[in-house]
Amino acid sequence: MTGEEQEHEASSESSALSRRTLLKAGLAGGVAAAAAGIGGGTAAAARTPRASGSGNISGLYVAAGILTTASYWEGPKLALQKAQQHYPGVTTQFTGITGLNDADLVTVMEEILPKNPKGLMIEPADPHAVQSFIRKAEAQGVPCLNINSAYLANGAELGYIGFSRQEQGQLVAQLVAKYTKKKSGTAVGVVFDASALAMVDVYQGFKSELHHLRPNMQVIQAVDKADIQYGTTLLTELLTSHKDIVALGGLDTVAGQCAANAVKATGRSDVVVIAGALDEAQNQYWPL
Repeated sequence: MTGEEQEHEASSESSALSRRTLLKAGLAGGVAAAAAGIGGGTAAAARTPRASGSGNISGLYVAAGILTTASYWEGPKLALQKAQQHYPGVTTQFTGITGLNDADLVTVMEEILPKNPKGLMIEPADPHAVQSFIRKAEAQGVPCLNINSAYLANGAELGYIGFSRQEQGQLVAQLVAKYTKKKSGTAVGVVFDASALAMVDVYQGFKSELHHLRPNMQVIQAVDKADIQYGTTLLTELLTSHKDIVALGGLDTVAGQCAANAVKATGRSDVVVIAGALDEAQNQYWPL
């Protein structure tokens, strides 16, 4: 099979839990959790529950995140609308940035605070980068949830709603091991930022699991900067210069598409492509 055919077959065997479905359920629950002042998480640990005091959930609830033009936000935005319909007196707002700069995201959220929202649900590129803002918001009585980024054990937020990034990486590694016939060679884990906690966690899961399953296989990292054109060029150059590459493991939103483009451009039908985190514009699940 070609890399793209293997990618499609891996998709058919994947869990039916997509990133959009997860966030859709998580945000609806997140509104309720923030309203009650209770930490929660669909895939990671939560803080100790806190009482809200008044019991009145009426007010504004805001979801703010990165990559707001990505199609995976379609479900969450629908969930916010449904939460607004389901809870009398509740209004919701979706905002954020189109890029990955958490400083820009904080600027957007600073503009929300004067509205005195009842809760904030935040998807940063790196949860470390928004901790000061979260502490400020919670000091003003605004509870915050971290969604879909990475679990921060000592974070100031009430809790985390999302999936385990390490488990995502492990799953991509398992699929690489399943579809790669060679026991040696090089597998590439593709992330958008090598320093972002979510990408650190997912790459660690990918690398450790692949070392366990294929101890003679080398694992290296490539950074696509969440840019399809840049990532395609980078991976095309890698495939051209490194004939020992046997697999490309996509660990961020655009990595799978970049990998498929690179395989097609180089004619490297011997390379397995696992799209572990395609944007759902391509109707793929997160993760495969």
